[in-house]
Amino acid sequence: RTNLVPATIRSNAANGNGVGVVDTANGSLRCILSPGLQPGQAVSVSMRPENIYVGHAPDDRESNRIRGRVAETVYLGDSLDCLIETDIGSLNVRLHPSKRIRPDETVDIDIPVEYCRAVRD
Repeated sequence: RTNLVPATIRSNAANGNGVGVVDTANGSLRCILSPGLQPGQAVSVSMRPENIYVGHAPDDRESNRIRGRVAETVYLGDSLDCLIETDIGSLNVRLHPSKRIRPDETVDIDIPVEYCRAVRD
């Protein structure tokens, strides 16, 4: 189950790398834009739960940093599924089961730009 965040294209990939900026209801994100998207166009930004990191993304990747509050955690044996409330909406996050976070905890999350994909609505 992917996270889908409604947004509007602010700027498209001017330098040819496919990365653009979208505006959500409460902030902006850098993401990979599907071909043909234009400024002002409504999109959904797709982010897979396993590609969202609590803390810093590995290898200092270019990331979107968002602060959130842990609403729920569910231990599934091979993963820890979390629901994190953020300014851009509720995000499902899948972590390694050894990660120690608790409900009501405030956390910083990193979403690497390469894993944020803007797609047509």
